[in-house]
This record gives sequence, C-alpha cells and structure tokens, in this order.
Amino acid sequence: MSTDQTASPADAPRTDTTPGAADDPPTDEPTKKPTGAEAGVTQAAAPADEPAPEPADQPPADGPEPESTELPPAGEPAQPPKKKRVFWTVAGVLGAVLVVMVLIGGGKDLLGSFLSDLAKGTDHIDKVVVGDCLKETPRDGTSPYRIVGCDDAAATYKTLAVVKGGTRGSCINVAGANRSITNSTGTVCMGPKDVDPARAVNVAKEGDCLGVVGDDAQRVDCSDTDARYVVLARLSDVLKSDVERACATVPATVSTYAWDWGADPSGNPAAGRVDVVLCLGEK
Repeated sequence: MSTDQTASPADAPRTDTTPGAADDPPTDEPTKKPTGAEAGVTQAAAPADEPAPEPADQPPADGPEPESTELPPAGEPAQPPKKKRVFWTVAGVLGAVLVVMVLIGGGKDLLGSFLSDLAKGTDHIDKVVVGDCLKETPRDGTSPYRIVGCDDAAATYKTLAVVKGGTRGSCINVAGANRSITNSTGTVCMGPKDVDPARAVNVAKEGDCLGVVGDDAQRVDCSDTDARYVVLARLSDVLKSDVERACATVPATVSTYAWDWGADPSGNPAAGRVDVVLCLGEK
C-alpha cells in the first residue's frame, strides 16, 4: 500500500506573492500588474463596416455657426461669448454725419470755392506765378489777363512778382514792372515780355548810369560806351505839372527823365502824378 498522497487545493500550503506579506521575505523584483487580457477583461472591437461617427460640434453645411462649446481649462473662469464688432459700421455712420455737418456749418463755402476755382481753368490770373507770360483779354469777364506760353504770339507781358496782400505801390520798385493787377492772393506785377530787369530804369538810383535812345532809357554800366548820363537824384510821386522844374534845385542837372506807371485795368489812382523823376547830369 502506497503512502504517497496528492494534496488537494484546499490542503495545499498557501503561497502569497503580495509584497509586504507578514510571512514572506522582502524581494527586489517589482510587482507585475496583470494586463487586461491577463485579468480576464476583454474589449469589444468596433465593427469594420460601420463608418466613424461625425463630431457632434460640426455645424450644418449651410446653417449658422454655432457658439463654441469648448470648456475652459480647469481652474480658469469661463469667458462670456465674444460680441461681433461693429466698428466699421459705426465709423461709416459717423463719417456721413460729419460730411453733413461740414456742408451745413460752412462747408458750402468751401465747396463753392472749390467749384469756382475749378471753373476758372489753369490759365486764370489767380493761378499765375513768377515767370509766367500773359496776354490781355479785356473782354473776359473773369480774368483781364490769361496765362499763355512765352512763345505764344499773343503773349505781351511777363509776371515779375506776385506780392501777397500787396497794392499797386508794391510793384513800383519791382525791376522792369510797369503795370499790375490784383488777383485772389495779392498783386501781380508785370512788365513787357522781353524786359531785362537788370537794365530796368524804374529802379535806377543815385550814381547809376543811363543810356537813352529817344524816349527809352536803360540802366547800363558806367564804363559802357552807351552810358550817357549819371543819375544825380531820384524823386518820387511828382505832379505832372511840376516835372520840368522838379530838378531845378539839384546842381549840375542837364536833363530830367520821367517814368510813370503803365496802364492799370482797375484805373490808375495816381493819375495826374508821375511815379519817378530822375535828375540827370553829364557822365
């Protein structure tokens, strides 16, 4: 009769592999946790024939964009939904209001001035600058002179100065000028188209030399063979009736030369007077 017997599970000695058991020695090996398969847990695979479901937060193709449902990170307060900006709409309304206000409160004058300036054209006397040549247009109701090219046969005058806020008297001492006209910015000083300001007699002063041919006098260098007289004195604003004896008190005077302002479309306020009288002596 055999004495060897197989122990049943109930009678088998207990083996506990859990670390920290009171009757087991410590071990250096890490405890291996069972995986799902090892733990007897099975996961069902998605059927291969079923399409993946569409995300729930996508809007319909033609529908309005839904509000964001994204939650803020943990610990941060929820932000209110952003409002649509209406900046450009407001700016457009304000711009329209400003235009209306300008038109009502003085803008009419500005607009009228702009349209009037546009209607004048680029050859109007108001657009003249120094160096421009001019032709007379006496029948023109808006501009008695018009700007033309200096090579134009109708060009008779050249612009020598434009004095802002000036008067006729402002042009008398502009070399070569012999007439003026007032425009929207001041006074336009003009002279003959071919005038040479360096030889203009209207600015002659004591000590200058003159060459005289007939009624025409010009400043010249005193060493020039055309120099015939020397200016002994310059008198201004002399009565026409006094021109002949105006230089009687100037010693060595042998002749006088009178220079007067040319025609002025607005009328010569100094009529009856001579602008400049030069007392001349032999050179």
